[in-house]
Amino acid sequence: MDQPVTTISADSGFQRNMGYKVELGDGTATVTLELEERHLNRSGIAHGGTLMALFDAAMGYACVNDFEERGYRGLVTVSMTTNFIGRAAEGTVRVEAQQAGGGRKLVFCDARAYDDEGSLIATATGTFRRFTKPTGES
Repeated sequence: MDQPVTTISADSGFQRNMGYKVELGDGTATVTLELEERHLNRSGIAHGGTLMALFDAAMGYACVNDFEERGYRGLVTVSMTTNFIGRAAEGTVRVEAQQAGGGRKLVFCDARAYDDEGSLIATATGTFRRFTKPTGES
């Protein structure tokens, strides 16, 4: 059974500035970015900070699929570990994230980044803290 996918392309100033797109599934998120010169380091490959920002976005989105029914209003990154394996210099970078577990306040996520050819270029794990709405807030 196919799950519905929601696409988000201009959710925040940061997302508009970076230029990535987000597709949401059930406990999953895929972030894609067409690399431009502004995303590259001095060596002409995707800057580590660019990849880490994509990981942070993808994992955060993967962790918010049940916000409404559970009364959450926000999410912050507690920690993120990134492992750089390969590199991308052009084309599209794709980050796939999946919620890996968690409880009422903390949630855990895993993600992988791929280049245009589908080669793995980095992995990440993250821990995120959910915030709930105060009583009576809409």
